[in-house]
Amino acid sequence: KHYFQKDYPSDVLTIPLYKDLASIKKLNKKNNEIIGDLFLNRKLIKKHSKKYKKTLIEEYQLVLVHGLLHLIGYSHEDSKKLSNIENTILKEVWNEK
Repeated sequence: KHYFQKDYPSDVLTIPLYKDLASIKKLNKKNNEIIGDLFLNRKLIKKHSKKYKKTLIEEYQLVLVHGLLHLIGYSHEDSKKLSNIENTILKEVWNEK
């Protein structure tokens, strides 16, 4: 509530250490770098999988991809771009054509 100005639970919380992908690309490629933290809400993910008629695995994949995109700088400020990239990745994951 304090950090995200939201008064409801989220299926994923993303806490990036860098503001965008360009900043991440500047890191030394020889080092293992932490780019941030992801916290998954198992209870809400399970609830959403039923609500949106997806398997639990599909819902976890969606939430994970969404969170990873936030880690590299995508935000809901450009939700259309975020959604397009998310869908492109998930089509590959789910082998859709």
